[in-house]
Amino acid sequence: EDTNLLPIILEYFSERELLCSVSLISRRWCDAATFAHAKLMLVSVGLGEDTGSHDDDDADDDELDSDDDSTNETYMLNDASHLGKKPNHVALKNSVELSMERSWDYLNNTFPWAMFLSEGAFKQVYRVWNSAVGTYEAVSVMDVDVIESTGNKAVVGAELSVSALLSSMARRNICPNFVITRGVFTCPFAPPDSRWGNAETRAPLGCSFDQLMIQPHEPNISKNGRFQYIRMELCKHGDLESFISNQPEKAIDAHEARILLFQMAFSLHTAGDRFAMKHYDVKLLNFFLQSACDSNVDPAVHPFYVLRYGVGEHVFNLRMRTARAFIVKLADYGTANIQPESNGQSVTLGQFTTLENSPPEQMILGDASVQGFGHDMFGLGLCMLHLFTGFAPYEEILCDVVCPPNFKKQLCKIWVKEPCKGYDVIRSIILSDVFEGENGEVEGEPDDVLYDTFYRFLVLFGIPPLKARFKKKSAGVKVWKAIFSTLCADENELDFAKSARRNGRNRNANPRYNEGRRCPDAVRYENDCRCFSIINGNETRIAAAREKLQSIEGGMDLLLSLVNFDPEKRITALEVLNSPFMSPLRERAGKDKQNLHDISHSYLAYSTR
Repeated sequence: EDTNLLPIILEYFSERELLCSVSLISRRWCDAATFAHAKLMLVSVGLGEDTGSHDDDDADDDELDSDDDSTNETYMLNDASHLGKKPNHVALKNSVELSMERSWDYLNNTFPWAMFLSEGAFKQVYRVWNSAVGTYEAVSVMDVDVIESTGNKAVVGAELSVSALLSSMARRNICPNFVITRGVFTCPFAPPDSRWGNAETRAPLGCSFDQLMIQPHEPNISKNGRFQYIRMELCKHGDLESFISNQPEKAIDAHEARILLFQMAFSLHTAGDRFAMKHYDVKLLNFFLQSACDSNVDPAVHPFYVLRYGVGEHVFNLRMRTARAFIVKLADYGTANIQPESNGQSVTLGQFTTLENSPPEQMILGDASVQGFGHDMFGLGLCMLHLFTGFAPYEEILCDVVCPPNFKKQLCKIWVKEPCKGYDVIRSIILSDVFEGENGEVEGEPDDVLYDTFYRFLVLFGIPPLKARFKKKSAGVKVWKAIFSTLCADENELDFAKSARRNGRNRNANPRYNEGRRCPDAVRYENDCRCFSIINGNETRIAAAREKLQSIEGGMDLLLSLVNFDPEKRITALEVLNSPFMSPLRERAGKDKQNLHDISHSYLAYSTR
């Protein structure tokens, strides 16, 4: 059997055939159908176009068909230039595009009610009533012409392909912790604001579906465009950040926090293992909560709901009360990367996503910091802290903590002042709104977020001791010296001073040491740490979180291993799952028996039992 033929053949199948028929044949066919569906998502935004000559097509054809493993397919999905370059592909593309197009009548008859939920750079998301299946769904809408005109087709295409790949793992019972994509179609018309709403008027037809609604008039044919609609499962409880903020006193109990963190770590582990995915924007705002059981389940009859996860030789039993049984869903893949060869490459602007969550190595090492899974693990550490405090570490708890002036001045010399050798990416971020005016005058203001972010991490997690810093002693030495010269006032805290004494130099002859003692920034840093240090800070929310974590075996150790300033020393997602912190969730062979009244779902694809 020619394994190279199957992906080509599946390009002729419709979305319904791929999802409902082909994927049921075998595991290999299901894998191939997953990638075919991901390519179909790209076609829906015009990423299947044949832009090269016939000779170029033949060359790319060889590369496209050279291998059928998932790594090669994943690479092709990230690099849109490889797609759609086969003989007769223009006819195939046109056929596929036509099969995906829906009319104005279809749009309004299938989705007679909608309300606006949110919007991003390239899409709007709505809650809709799908009359064809009789349930509420989420639908994202993208204007293909706008995406094309701004040169962002490849960026959007990468997000779409990742969403299709991860959705397949949820559909196949491998990992439930991804938002399920239910279908994609195109339409020449945008959703009407009068019915679907917008940021100003979110629910023009009310907050729920009413069968007596009047259909809108079809828009002028001259206003046709290209719009992509993606149907997705609707996560009933919204994003995890909003969910926590709506809890009494913004608090959830430690057991529930552990269950949520387990699911978050499992999603990152499986996405990385199957598709080498790095999310690069891990935060509670990008995790959604879905009810684990149907609304018709009676909690009096079934008081508990159980999610069972197989991880190696262990099975983890996540037992939740039915009324608060949640499945965590990782979402928003706009910054994700599924190219395994990118691991170890220098960071780019693409890895500076939510600046407030940028891992510290990017600010210490600058352009020498590298891409990899460590970015997501630091984000997971901030999520863990958020779960146990109930408040966002940056925006809420440390909102009044800002980078002190002398430390900021030293960082500015390193990051911004020309020549800022080795910190080009950071410089471009800080000066993104600064430009030269018509008269040669500098206009705009630098972005100070990274200064405050870095300082807040030093306050929250402390200055790492010398032996805990990066393997290469010269790594980020300028930034370390800036920290030493401005923030350290106690001789016992000064690794540089200790090193100087060991080398026979008198500490009083060390101007940097004396400068550190005199610098008022050190006093502010000490005061900030006294309030907000996770180790010994007395701020109410910080102290409460520390007490919770210290009461659970491995709690503080897990948090500190996730937020280690060296990404090579950070714990991995798999190690999070197998950590002592998660051990109470493990089933004990022959001892833990399933309660007959519990509703249980098992995900054992990663079990070796």
